[in-house]
Amino acid sequence: MPVPVEYLERLNLVADIDLGELRFPRSVFHNIEFKASLQDGDLNVSRLRARGVEGELVGRFRVTAVDERIVTRGELEGIEIVLGAGEARDEGVIFPKQNYRLEFDTMGATSRELAANLNGYAQLTGAKGRLNNSYSLSLFGSFFSEFLASVNPFVTREPYTTISCFAAYAEIIDGVATINPGAVMQTDKIDIFARGQVDLGTEKIGLRFDTSARKGIGISLADFVNPFVGVGGTLAAPRLGVDPKNAMLEGGFAVAT
Repeated sequence: MPVPVEYLERLNLVADIDLGELRFPRSVFHNIEFKASLQDGDLNVSRLRARGVEGELVGRFRVTAVDERIVTRGELEGIEIVLGAGEARDEGVIFPKQNYRLEFDTMGATSRELAANLNGYAQLTGAKGRLNNSYSLSLFGSFFSEFLASVNPFVTREPYTTISCFAAYAEIIDGVATINPGAVMQTDKIDIFARGQVDLGTEKIGLRFDTSARKGIGISLADFVNPFVGVGGTLAAPRLGVDPKNAMLEGGFAVAT
């Protein structure tokens, strides 16, 4: 998909927009502020702010037309945001508060070039909460359901998953997002660790998820479908694999990606 460079160069504007409420299928935002100016191919979004049911979202970015390509740089930060609170209430559900930050810069003439040239980082931390398992399994389709049941077998046996905390960090260099040292989620029964790479230019995935039982709660290795789960393929067509012999180590993922 080509980016609309010619429109940036033809159009000049100043925008100052305030919205009282903006509803999405799974979230609601209030008091949205958007301030931007576009002059001679230089778009500057100086203020983007919105409040969720809880927490706040803040961002800014700049896009400049250069030689039939765009150069863009920006940042987005979420502070104690609660996503999903727009759903019908389930008294057993406690949506976790999340903090995240994204900084990026890239350039290109198409969406694929922008992805392949991306540099920056993304980080996420989350507090405790409790999620409805049947809703989680139906949220993103069959692949996500199969993946979720593989890394957390209790999602198909119990009505809720209690999360103690979660965190993730990805460094993005020339379109390759590397999850290292990784991502971790701790529930009341298991710990899930993730690492690997996603090539945003080719869309190839090479991720590994390790699951281990929390100590002192009476769970054995036999309770897991497989403690080592790999995700390969592409973003458009991800594939799930298992690693019963613990063979998918760093070298194998380097070849896969």
